[in-house]
Amino acid sequence: MPWEMYKVAFKVLSPIHIGYRKYGNVMETRHYVPARVLLGALTARLTHRTFGNTKDWKHYRLVGELLNRVFTCSYFFPTTNPDGIINQFPWDEQFPAYEFIGSYVSTALNAQTSAAQEGTLHEVEFITPRTLHSSKQVYLSGYCFMNDSFQESKITQVIQNIQKELQSNNQTSFSTLPPKEQNQFQKFLNLILQNPHIQIIQKLSQSLQQLQYELRTGNTQSGLLHHLQIGGERTYGWGKITLSASLPTTTATRCMFEESCTSPAYPICLSEERPTLTVQAGEPIPLHLLYEPGSDLAGTPEPLTRTLWWAPLPTSFEGIAYPPGTPTRQELAIQIGRLGYGHPANHHP
Repeated sequence: MPWEMYKVAFKVLSPIHIGYRKYGNVMETRHYVPARVLLGALTARLTHRTFGNTKDWKHYRLVGELLNRVFTCSYFFPTTNPDGIINQFPWDEQFPAYEFIGSYVSTALNAQTSAAQEGTLHEVEFITPRTLHSSKQVYLSGYCFMNDSFQESKITQVIQNIQKELQSNNQTSFSTLPPKEQNQFQKFLNLILQNPHIQIIQKLSQSLQQLQYELRTGNTQSGLLHHLQIGGERTYGWGKITLSASLPTTTATRCMFEESCTSPAYPICLSEERPTLTVQAGEPIPLHLLYEPGSDLAGTPEPLTRTLWWAPLPTSFEGIAYPPGTPTRQELAIQIGRLGYGHPANHHP
């Protein structure tokens, strides 16, 4: 199916913590925003717009499954250029981490002594909303992709396909869902398909059409991409971003990050089942690439996990993957799959 590609920049409004690893009492942040983080924020917003302020995991799972079939995005990288041009990537030796990465130290107090409570001192790293030394506004630059499967008739077909996956014994995104929850989700999908008067499909279609409109026009005043909140520490007001610019790409310029000062352009094919980019031999990959036996990359893979606060099983293991910046030893075609993770193009997730 054909995909449309948009070059997108988000303005960073407050510190962003993307959990990476912990050393002692220091919680490190990744120096970029993975695609799954933005997909999660959009899933939450679409779910609230469709079902209200719900806490039902089935609502989030349906919207997330649908969104992953009609929309995906690249990883997003910090820059000070409003037009999204990236001067250095986080894996470049010249990347100015001292400008983009700050930290915050805090501790709980003992109510009786007013001294620091033992074991609670911690330091949290974050991507800054303004550079630390030059005080320039920080933006997140990347790409979004969308197909036309959000029409009402096609959403119905997508839901029917989800039902088939639930009933299948093959390895799918539902394989780790316990049988009880699978049965609950199946009943929920039947309810939506058999009762069109509740207008869930219509609401989802309208919201996704609005998302496409915002990407096409670069509407920065209000909408689904206005004042999103991503990453950790959100209860403290962290992670606020808002759409700053969105520009549809033309046929002649369908390369990712072609205007970057330090990275090669990544040619991308939009006519496949999923957007597929090409990485030349010796060049760094711009996303997590899920490990497969025989993978020929010059780097060390890392485990990928995520927390699903709304799910019956709160922690999900996503697999082993090579991190962004890992160089390839030969030309490699990478398909952008579920949650924005990369797969070898001959693999269909």
